[in-house]
Amino acid sequence: MKKKSYDYDVIIVGAGPAGSTTARYIMQENSDLHTLLIDQRKKVGIPIQCGEALSKISAWKKIMPANYPLEELFKIPNNAIANHIKHLEIFSPKLTKYTVDIDGMILYRDRFDQYLAKLATGNGVELQLDTTVKGLKDSHILLTSKGKITGDIIVGADGPHSLIAKSVGLKTPNDIFRLCPSVMCIVKGDFHDDSSRMYYGKRFGEGFAWLFPKGDTANIGLGSEWKKHGKSLNSILDNLLKNLDITENNVIYRGGGPIPMGGIIPKTVKDNILIVGDAAGMVFSSTGLGIGPAMLAGRECGLSIKNYFENGTSLNSYEQRWRALLEKYFRNSLREKNMFKWLTRHDRALELLLRIIGKYSFKVGGTYP
Repeated sequence: MKKKSYDYDVIIVGAGPAGSTTARYIMQENSDLHTLLIDQRKKVGIPIQCGEALSKISAWKKIMPANYPLEELFKIPNNAIANHIKHLEIFSPKLTKYTVDIDGMILYRDRFDQYLAKLATGNGVELQLDTTVKGLKDSHILLTSKGKITGDIIVGADGPHSLIAKSVGLKTPNDIFRLCPSVMCIVKGDFHDDSSRMYYGKRFGEGFAWLFPKGDTANIGLGSEWKKHGKSLNSILDNLLKNLDITENNVIYRGGGPIPMGGIIPKTVKDNILIVGDAAGMVFSSTGLGIGPAMLAGRECGLSIKNYFENGTSLNSYEQRWRALLEKYFRNSLREKNMFKWLTRHDRALELLLRIIGKYSFKVGGTYP
């Protein structure tokens, strides 16, 4: 029984994949909980800030429990899928190519995020946009640009600088490791192929660049943690575009943002506050991919909240559920990233490692989607 009256049973801050998926599963099966999903953007999914890549269900089946409802979670409409990917081409500093078979897709991220938000609102979630969170007055009172809102439970799905986590003394990804800045652009051209590309080398600092084909356009970008290369990320991206014979006239959009590539935060639950997605550092550190993990953790977050209200289950069950599913893969990926972090400063060492690994079908990154 609730001891106090609040505006909402649950308030979720952030309408990205983590927040919308959390909201969807709280309200699944005709729940009568009063749930609010808020976002500072005027339109869900805009601006685009990521590479837009997502592994397919077949890849997730290799690591998820056999009875996990992946088909339900990752059912995606065709209009949100830009391209189906069968191969990943990895380029060494000398541009030697190594090909890995994968099963993935490139999304139209704006359409995809809007689809996830629609799944939530279709279950009865209230969506409030153009609302900036200023902080928490206490663990139940959310201060926003549109006034004070109270909630029994508050979920922080508000990105790697999570104000919700900070407000209650939880660590953010930026507290445990400096965030990896990234830049990206959408370019027009002929990109009708089924191979994504990733480029490694000293010129990208402690990071990598990518080219993800989308048919008539491509998502091209890079992320780097190393500030000592003496060049801005945008200038490095411009050089990459030049090397790919892509002119500025073909660039139709530029964006970017920080990626939490330093590992997961130590704790994601504190009393009535839960943290999910990028706000919790739920990204595969070696690749920067976070959409899939955000949705998986969002499902576990939503179901844990639902069970809390319906069965009195502790909210700490969320921590237990997502860790059982994903923690070891986050740690494996972080270990790989740290290995490459040193190698990316030394082109000869990286070239040698890729040559050795290439002889064994390139197994790095093969332990998770």
